[in-house]
Amino acid sequence: MKSRGVWKYLAAFMAIMLAGVLFAVPVVAASSGPNYADNSGQVSYNSYDRSWSDVDYARIDGGLYAYVNLEDTGSNHDIYSDRLQCWDYDFNLPSGAVITGIEVAIEHYAETDNDITDVEVMLMKDGVRVGSNKANPSHWDNNLETFTYGGDGDWWGTTWSEADVEDHDFGVSLAIVNDDPSDWIWARVDYMSIKVYYSTGTAPAVTTHPSDQPITYGDVATFSAAASGSPAPTVKWQVDTGSGWTDIANGGVYSDATTGTLTLTKAPVSYSGYLYRAVFTNGIAPDANSNSALLTVAQKPITVTAVYDSKIYDGTTASAGVPTITGGLVAGDTAGFSQVFDGSDAGSWWMIVSGTVNDGAGGANYDVDFEDYWYGYISPKPITVTAINQTKMYGTIFDPPLTFNVSPALIAGDGFSGSLVRVPGEWVGTYPITQGTLTAGSNYDITYVAGNFTIYTQSAGQTQIPAGVATLLPPVTTTTPPAPPTVPATTTTTPPGTPGTTVINMTNPGSAPTTGPVPPQQYVTLPGGTSLPPTSPPSGGGGDNMPALYGIGGGSLIALGLILFLGLRRRKEDR
Repeated sequence: MKSRGVWKYLAAFMAIMLAGVLFAVPVVAASSGPNYADNSGQVSYNSYDRSWSDVDYARIDGGLYAYVNLEDTGSNHDIYSDRLQCWDYDFNLPSGAVITGIEVAIEHYAETDNDITDVEVMLMKDGVRVGSNKANPSHWDNNLETFTYGGDGDWWGTTWSEADVEDHDFGVSLAIVNDDPSDWIWARVDYMSIKVYYSTGTAPAVTTHPSDQPITYGDVATFSAAASGSPAPTVKWQVDTGSGWTDIANGGVYSDATTGTLTLTKAPVSYSGYLYRAVFTNGIAPDANSNSALLTVAQKPITVTAVYDSKIYDGTTASAGVPTITGGLVAGDTAGFSQVFDGSDAGSWWMIVSGTVNDGAGGANYDVDFEDYWYGYISPKPITVTAINQTKMYGTIFDPPLTFNVSPALIAGDGFSGSLVRVPGEWVGTYPITQGTLTAGSNYDITYVAGNFTIYTQSAGQTQIPAGVATLLPPVTTTTPPAPPTVPATTTTTPPGTPGTTVINMTNPGSAPTTGPVPPQQYVTLPGGTSLPPTSPPSGGGGDNMPALYGIGGGSLIALGLILFLGLRRRKEDR
């Protein structure tokens, strides 16, 4: 063996030993080799390959070379070599040795730089190429050099036993390519050696597998596993969420991810269906995986119940009541529930509850049973309606509108219907203004403050016909007999109510008379002093004793007609 090869393996061994000291990895490891093959040969790689010469020289480190000419013969494509293979490496490991890695070293050179590269470097088990292709993409140098493939901890993508590496057909296979076929290229191989890393300990073996964990949201889930092995294996936990196994790191819902018991705290319902397993390793192949265990997370059941509430009508269904929660929330979650009246009008209503839990998942971790409550009560809103005092002059036909003030204001969109009314009557005096049919509906409780409607005379001390009555008397027309032919006849119209013509003295009961005593009845004074007692005076100012059209009781129409008839007759007699 060349001296530089000795130093190379010595350096690697020291590095491994130093790593073991620095990181305190309790692995009892050893190696065997590098060994050289007892047999060699070649097999075809593809239709463009070239054969090796002196293949036996590749078995030993002796300064003689197996070689191949990879020149282009006009095909103008990459030129490959056959597979150069060596086997029967004479390994004899301790009984019970566990393979921890395999290392291959190939010493070679090419006549020119940057033309030759590996296309295949594979191990052979039972004479068949297996596992990973570890071809090095670097170009071969035109000086002798060694490429190393694999190493301790590298199983080349498959598993190995003591018997596999001690078998006669255990070996290595190499194929190369000239990727510049314009050159006349010779490639040479000095040796292909193999080194086997192994341990005299025992590989991990699972002794306790985790169990399925059905929980309710908020419960703690734990998965436990154990394994034997020498040295004692370490453990890591993995999860499969549906896309393959990944390592678990501590944080979030996970803790103790590198111990024999994995703990999940407050795992959400969305984790239901996840699979968990433990992976044990101690540096001795193969690692041991536990069986997988299923996590199932059910929703946490709670009951949310509306509570009694009452308020004054405000036009909305809003409630200040806070629903109660039975079953409790998981620490860190908050309630987002509210309740409303089932209607906005005054009266008794169901209290309706709705909402969700703020759990970071839109409430999906809870199964909520909503319980509405009978009952809640909305009382009518109290308001005060105050009538505004009104007046009119005696004899005016139409009353002014009856208006009012309201406090506080109605809810937007609401309004009044109906109207105020006053006590009937057209005589001079004061008449109460009542609420009449005015209402704001059942959502309001009205306190009514009455006003007064006052009818007043034209001037104080009036003793003549009130204007409202005088207008009922027709004009009086008189005709003067014709004079001598030179003087035409004249017609004079005396307006009704002219003093001295017909005087009707109607004094409202309860009012002070303008002259003289007040008779117990209402009298009509006719010309010549004739008196006619009409119907009884109105009570309360008005009534059926006045014509309805002008605010005078209907019973007086007969008397008024009689007055008109007697007055006209007396005038004719005077003529």
